[in-house]
Amino acid sequence: MFPCKHSNTGCTVTLVHTEKAEHEEACEFRPYSCPCPGASCKWQGGLDQVMPHLMMSHKSITTLQGEDIVFLATDINLPGAVDWVMMQSCFNHHFMLVLEKQEKFDGHQQFFAIV
Repeated sequence: MFPCKHSNTGCTVTLVHTEKAEHEEACEFRPYSCPCPGASCKWQGGLDQVMPHLMMSHKSITTLQGEDIVFLATDINLPGAVDWVMMQSCFNHHFMLVLEKQEKFDGHQQFFAIV
């Protein structure tokens, strides 16, 4: 049995060699990259450090509290692809909401939402 390579950051799992790589790729103690879409931010850290990172380094992202919120996207007629990002805090969790506008397809703007 082998320990997870993220044991130094809190993982206590031990695995047989054939299962180690798959576990380590999805391990909750692995380093996470900055989740901001389109940002050139190279930050990496633990899952518990993501929200503090966003609040300190990406201050333009608004965080709204509660299960019912209004995500208001402004300047939707800007040319080209645009992302709007917001955080929602509810049920003791944080959710990143992304509204993405892509280039026109057959003369129509396309909007996609990601949570």
